[in-house]
Amino acid sequence: FGNKALDELKGTDSESQLESETKPQMWSEPLSPYQGPAYKRDAILAEIETASPWIEVERVTEDKKRYEMMSAEIESGGVIALFQGRSEMGPRALGHRSIIADPRKKGLVRFINE
Repeated sequence: FGNKALDELKGTDSESQLESETKPQMWSEPLSPYQGPAYKRDAILAEIETASPWIEVERVTEDKKRYEMMSAEIESGGVIALFQGRSEMGPRALGHRSIIADPRKKGLVRFINE
């Protein structure tokens, strides 16, 4: 079955041995969709510095404070860009990258997309 617990229940008779030899190998753990590139801290800081004339960056390490600041920014009509870890693979994948804004604010969708 590719599942250790189910394989043990099924047993190891000669038929199951033959089946296991013809089946493709199964992974022992789920695969992560986040197989895209990983960026080193220095590379991220260099890119932030390059964009500094156009963006405001504040690094906050305490989760509660970060969420409060993000909520206040969204409530006031701001836009937040969030970058976390490796990205997903594929041409339309955004994983761990988010643009967050209140969709009820007129003009924000156009501002984000332009």
